[in-house]
Amino acid sequence: MHSCRVVRVCVWGGAHFRKWSAWSEVLRNDEVRGPAAEGFEKVRASIADALRRGRAAGTVPAAADPDRGARMVMGLLHGFLLQRVAFGVTDTAAFADDLRAGLTL
Repeated sequence: MHSCRVVRVCVWGGAHFRKWSAWSEVLRNDEVRGPAAEGFEKVRASIADALRRGRAAGTVPAAADPDRGARMVMGLLHGFLLQRVAFGVTDTAAFADDLRAGLTL
């Protein structure tokens, strides 16, 4: 199987065991890690760009670093996806509410 297809199985579909297999493959297989890292970087850059636009519009604090903020958002997304796949957590509205509450602590 081509490495890109393994990553797509991980992210977008297939049985739960395939998702776990693909993620573990990213950790040990350079042929899979490369395309996965490229995809990660594209999403991270897109989030950073959105944060920059938010800063320019005044909706993101000026002191916020868009690149570090994008990594934080990616970590939150990965955590939510892990909970969704492993435990069936699907309440995105509650996740967003809890995130907002946590950021005000």
